[in-house]
Amino acid sequence: MSPIETLKAEAVALQAKEKSLGHVLKHCDALEQVAKKHGYESWRACRAVLAAQTPEPVKGWLIMVGGGGVPDEVKKRFVSLAGGPNANFVLIPTAMSDDQLTASGFLQGQGKGLAKLWGINPDHITMLHARDKAHANSAHFIETLRKASGVWIPGGRHWRLVDAYLDTAVEREIKELVARGGVVAGSSAGATIQGSFLIRGDPGTEKNPDGDNTIMIAKGYERGFGLLSNSAIDQHVNTRRRENDLAGVIEKHPELLGIGIDEGTAIVVHGDSFEVIGSGRVTITDGNRNNGAPYYFLSPGQTFDLKRREAAECAVLAATEPTVASPPAEKIEVNFTEMKRYESSEWNFALEIPKRWNSFPPVPANSQFEVIRFRSLEDGNHLLIVFRMPHNPKKSHKEIFGNVKESLASKGFGNFVTNKTSIGSREAPMLDFDKPQGAGIWSCRHYFITEGTLGYILGFGTNNRAGMFELYDRMAKSFEILAEPPPPRAPGP
Repeated sequence: MSPIETLKAEAVALQAKEKSLGHVLKHCDALEQVAKKHGYESWRACRAVLAAQTPEPVKGWLIMVGGGGVPDEVKKRFVSLAGGPNANFVLIPTAMSDDQLTASGFLQGQGKGLAKLWGINPDHITMLHARDKAHANSAHFIETLRKASGVWIPGGRHWRLVDAYLDTAVEREIKELVARGGVVAGSSAGATIQGSFLIRGDPGTEKNPDGDNTIMIAKGYERGFGLLSNSAIDQHVNTRRRENDLAGVIEKHPELLGIGIDEGTAIVVHGDSFEVIGSGRVTITDGNRNNGAPYYFLSPGQTFDLKRREAAECAVLAATEPTVASPPAEKIEVNFTEMKRYESSEWNFALEIPKRWNSFPPVPANSQFEVIRFRSLEDGNHLLIVFRMPHNPKKSHKEIFGNVKESLASKGFGNFVTNKTSIGSREAPMLDFDKPQGAGIWSCRHYFITEGTLGYILGFGTNNRAGMFELYDRMAKSFEILAEPPPPRAPGP
C-alpha cells in the first residue's frame, strides 16, 4: 500500500477500535495520530509529502471548461491542437439527458452544426453516443476514436458518462488519443470526468432523473477517466458560489489537487503544467489555508506547476519560469515560421508574432506596466510580455540596466549580458539573463525601446534558447511604436 493508503486504513481501524471502547475519535485526529506513528511530524507534514508526488505528465492536451458559454479562444485552441479544421474530431454528448440531446440538435445534426460554428470541416466530425457499456465497446466506437485527434465532451451530468463509458473501450481509446498527442476537451461534466476523482456524481432516480449535484462524494461514482491524475475538477464555481466546496473532498482525500473552474474559463493542461484562459478565475484547493480560506485563485494568463503544486511566479519585468520540460535544443526554422500582425490602438504599438501563438491579458501582480502577454507551449514553453511605461530620457542605458538587474537578481536570475541592436531607426539595448529551473534553464531576453518619455520592454522567455532566440530577434525587429502616442500610463485595474 502507498503511504496515504496505509495512513487512511490505519486511521479507520483506529477509529473503530476507539468506538468499541466507547470513545469517539474524529477522523482528522485519527489521521494525526497515525501520521506521527509513521514518522511524520504532523498530518500537515504528511500532506506536503503527498503534494510532492509527481503526477503522470500529460503527453497530449486536456482542456477543461467551467461551463457556461465556451470562449472563442477555447474553440480556436481546441481545433488548433487537434491539427486544424480537417483533423478528425469526435463529439460525445452523453452527459446530456435525452430531452437535452433532442433540444441541442445533436441527434439530428450529428455534430455538423457545432462543427460549422467552431470552424471544423463538417465532414470530419463524428458523434458517438451510448447509454450502455456494450454499445461503448463496439467496433465502430473503437475505430472512430483511433482515427481521431480531438474529442469534445459537452456538459450535462457526469454520472451518465460513468454509466456508459467507465472501464470500456471508449475510456481506453480516449486515453490512447491523449498519449499519442491528441486533445480531449470538455465543459462542465465534460471537464469533471477528466479528473481521477469524480465529484457531484450522484446518479439519477425516478424522482430526480438528473441526480443531486450538491452531493460532493457519491458512493459508486467516485472515479473519473483519470486523464489528469490525482485531481478533482469542479465547475460553475463563480455562478454557483462553489469556492469552498472542494475543501471537504481534499480533507478526506489529501492526495488530490482540487481545481475549480469559473464559467467562461478553462485550463489547458500539457506536460506537468496548466495555463488559465478565458474571462474568469480558477480556484485551487490543496489542503492548506490561504489568508484564512481553504483555497486561492489563479487568473487568466497564469500557469500552474502540477509537480510542485504551486502557481508559477513571475519576476518583475521578466517572463515566467518554465512549466514544461525543456525539449532538445533544436533550432527553429525562423524564415518558415508563419507570422501574424498584432496591433494595439490602446497601447500604441504593433509587432509580428507567430500565427499559432495566443494572447493573454496582463497579470498586474507581475508589474503595473504589463499590458499584454503572448504564449506558446509548442515544443517547450515560450512567452513574450510587453511592458509600457514612462521613460526618463536623461537616464543612461547603464542606469536602466542597473535598476532592472537588481530587481531580477532578487528573483534568482543571473548571468546578465548586455548588448544592443537596431529596431527600425532606434537603437535598442538588450539584456540576456537566465535562471536554473528543475533540470533545465529558463532563458530570457529583454529589448528596451524608447521614444522621448515613452518606453517599452519586450520581455521574452523560453526553455529552448537555441531554438527560439533567433525567432525572438525577428519578432522584436518587427516592433513599431504607432504614430502620436498619448502620454504613457499604467494599465487600469
